Amino acid sequence: MSVLVVLSRQEEVIPLLNWGEVFAKARELPLVVQVLEEAEQMHEPVEFSLEDECKSELMEVVVRQAKLLDNPAELQWWRTSKLSSAVLKASRDSKASLVVVGQTANDKKESQELQQLGATLMSNLLCDLMMLRADLGSGLQCKKILLPTAGGPHANAALSLMADVVKHSEGEVTAMTVVEEADEFGEGLGERKLKRVFKEAGVTKSERVKPLIARADKPTDAIREQAEEGYDLVVLGSSQQGAIRKTLFGTIPERMLKGPSKTAIAIFRAAPALLEKTEAQVSALLRRVIPQLDRQSRIELSDHLH
Repeated sequence: MSVLVVLSRQEEVIPLLNWGEVFAKARELPLVVQVLEEAEQMHEPVEFSLEDECKSELMEVVVRQAKLLDNPAELQWWRTSKLSSAVLKASRDSKASLVVVGQTANDKKESQELQQLGATLMSNLLCDLMMLRADLGSGLQCKKILLPTAGGPHANAALSLMADVVKHSEGEVTAMTVVEEADEFGEGLGERKLKRVFKEAGVTKSERVKPLIARADKPTDAIREQAEEGYDLVVLGSSQQGAIRKTLFGTIPERMLKGPSKTAIAIFRAAPALLEKTEAQVSALLRRVIPQLDRQSRIELSDHLH
């Protein structure tokens, strides 16, 4: 197994490699780096070392930064016209436990491309996914992590990972839940919610893993205010609300990604459960093997196979 970091923009190389190494150390897994560059068609991936001649400016930046990592990483050069397909294939080939992709866009076109990539990976990736917006220099240290949670499964899984991160970095993670300002029972509700979150995440309260109850009418206000207290990373579980569960668009996490931030901000989507994985694999098989069937026939066959 591995932690896979996807790089397609020069400005993301330093922060994503820094954070990728943080997560690889936490999971005690090797780091695999996928360098993605656009081409008219998909080419077979090429592994390259720190001593090989670089074939592009992006590769040069990756090699230069990879030399500074504490542990060696496996470097792969991918040229493709379909970024999402390449990421999905690389995740399977490397048996990725976690895939880390950037969410830093320079313009509207890049923002739309990242949204499309994120939506595709959210729907089809069979392992954990971290979508990260991080500025240059981010990830050099990881001493303070903020993890807002409403008790959802993605935030619970993220807390489990962050507990391992701070164990290796000798930092601390704060699991924060927000209760309504005027709710007289808010404190008790918040305590019970966090107790359940810690239990489901498989972590215990300690000097490195701390609970926090905040009061606010809007969760985003409380999150932004707390994030200004000098956190290196803010991690949010992806939304589970209705049809939005497969995307980031319109949720609290998406609004946080679009807003100004002094810290790295990540959206974490936990690996699908076994049944969801099976359904995704069946759907992918149907799309490849029997594309000639009309939509209703594919639905009926999929239901029969399930």
